Amino acid sequence: MEISYPLKSYLYNNLTYSLIGLREFNNVIEGFLKEEKNKNLLATDNKNLDVISLTQGQYDIDFSNSFPDLLRSSNLINIFSSFEINFKTFSEQILLRSQSPFSLRDLKGNSDFEKIEIVLKKVVKINFSEIENEWDFINHSRLIRNKFVHHKGVMHSSQNDFNKLTKFIDANENYFDKYLESDTYYHIKIKEQFIYQLINIVFSLLEKIAKI
Repeated sequence: MEISYPLKSYLYNNLTYSLIGLREFNNVIEGFLKEEKNKNLLATDNKNLDVISLTQGQYDIDFSNSFPDLLRSSNLINIFSSFEINFKTFSEQILLRSQSPFSLRDLKGNSDFEKIEIVLKKVVKINFSEIENEWDFINHSRLIRNKFVHHKGVMHSSQNDFNKLTKFIDANENYFDKYLESDTYYHIKIKEQFIYQLINIVFSLLEKIAKI
């Protein structure tokens, strides 16, 4: 099915507007984290060794791992809220205009993301090899989002997607790290560049869909 210009325009313009705002929000987050890190390091310069040790320990917990993850994961959640809302509306309109007897909620899939993929493949008939790299990165990022929503960023070997996500995290060490790691679990650490990369990849996906 050929996608009409108004539908392409709706998806591209609405999601682009949201992503630009979320990128600016991420600039604020990263600026704040750097400022607080510098304040903490400056404060420790003027303390005795016992206080420095205590302060530095608190800094390691709050500003090296858990606090940055709290802020970055909140923006990750915002990105996927915008992504899913806009792609759901887009997919529902595709089904309506193709006179499909099904709505998006009727389709088989464990998530809206999987149902959107069905619409793109089966109704729009997008050649997925053209967007596979973007879609794969976005999907893995969605699963990481889920870990922060449901498990506070903790990966455990008992989870069904443990090996899949661990492989993705290890392959993208510029964007992720692990801490409080053991043989059976670890915490996902989101690095500074991940959110920017995810936004860039969603932009790339939109550009490719706009050209279909």
